[in-house]
Amino acid sequence: MVEVLAVIVFFMLISVFILMVRSGAGFIRILFLSLFSVLIVVEIILYAIHTGQSMYLDIALVFSLLSFMDVQFYAVYLRRKGAL
Repeated sequence: MVEVLAVIVFFMLISVFILMVRSGAGFIRILFLSLFSVLIVVEIILYAIHTGQSMYLDIALVFSLLSFMDVQFYAVYLRRKGAL
């Protein structure tokens, strides 16, 4: 079951990445970047469930915090640039 969910999330990652690259507006790219980060965290959590190692949950937590900061910095950069 976890493998099926991982494949579904992987295809969602590919579609979100394509939409992020094709979008023109800065705000939409920030939303897609946030969604892309959440889907990567979901993939890491699914891998942690599959392997049974809790170390990957710590990695998912750190990655989610870093991706939150990344989205915030990108939003501040676009706001100062005037594109947001």
